[in-house]
Amino acid sequence: MVTPEEYDVSLRARTERVNTWCRQLGKRNVCLVSIHTNASGNGKQWMNARGWTCYTSRGQTAGDRLADCLYQAAALWLPGHKLRKDYSD
Repeated sequence: MVTPEEYDVSLRARTERVNTWCRQLGKRNVCLVSIHTNASGNGKQWMNARGWTCYTSRGQTAGDRLADCLYQAAALWLPGHKLRKDYSD
């Protein structure tokens, strides 16, 4: 499902939504991909953000395999952008 909103949905609302889908469809059948752009500022003006990050749920899951694929694609299609990674859970 693609979310119908064209405005920012709070983190709480997004997690409630995906948890509802998990209960309805089974958590193995649900994958939430929430895409945002990074922002950077110094309190007075916006800066040029050039980073990219992917977060997954705790533990080794299928989400981690998807994240690996996204990072491979980002390295190919976003040259010169920082690809931030943290493998800790």
